[in-house]
Amino acid sequence: MRDFAETAAHAIVETANENMANQVKLIAVDRGLDPRDFVLIPFGGAGPVHASACARLLGIRRVLIPPHPGLSSAFGALAANWRVDRVWTIFGRSTHLDIAGIAARLDALCTAAVRELREDGFAGGPVLLRSIDMRYSGQNYEREVSLPAGPFTVETAEAMIERFSRAHDEFYGFSLAGEPVEFVHLRVSAIGPAELVGEVQAPAAGDAIPAAWRPVSFRSLGYIETPVYRRERLPAGFTIAGPAIVEESDSTSVIHPGDMLTVRADGLLEVRVG
Repeated sequence: MRDFAETAAHAIVETANENMANQVKLIAVDRGLDPRDFVLIPFGGAGPVHASACARLLGIRRVLIPPHPGLSSAFGALAANWRVDRVWTIFGRSTHLDIAGIAARLDALCTAAVRELREDGFAGGPVLLRSIDMRYSGQNYEREVSLPAGPFTVETAEAMIERFSRAHDEFYGFSLAGEPVEFVHLRVSAIGPAELVGEVQAPAAGDAIPAAWRPVSFRSLGYIETPVYRRERLPAGFTIAGPAIVEESDSTSVIHPGDMLTVRADGLLEVRVG
């Protein structure tokens, strides 16, 4: 019965790992990216449990585990910028664009977005981002193209068509020179930068002695007597080869056999996937 329970538990974890890795692959392929060129950063209470295994499936060699990954959503809410988004549909065509109308609408959207930002309580200097959703005539999907700073003019419209063609070519692998381009949605974002929060640092010195030892099953390797560390006690520069478990109040990090863990000065756990 115990063997069945362990086999089922491993199957559940491995299925979850495969599902997460497959989702990363889908997103990467959709954007023309190779996951192997990136570092994996897990968050959520269970993220660091799966991180190294997912990285292996994706061919990623480095994992960076932030402090208190189980509190990432709460931290993000506290550290997020103020933001107001406004969108307006226009359906303009490059062959007969209402330049003055687009310019006036962009100004109105910017004014409304900043006003709402002030009403929400932001008193600093806002950052304005403008973009237009564009497509070739006859398409039913758009690409969002950022607008350069300054007033919207004939020259701006021409520059936007060039930007759209490049973006279309980069994303789809082709562009249609000379084809009419439709301007579909005007977008404006008013952003109020949040105040910077203090940096997290690992302790310069600490008790890097395991808090416990625990038999941990690593599938084909069977049970391995594994050290269990408290994260808050690990000093900057501490390094250990897996297997190891690092526990903290909101999460658990699993360091697999063959992996190498290093505590960075900025408080991140860096895992080199073996």
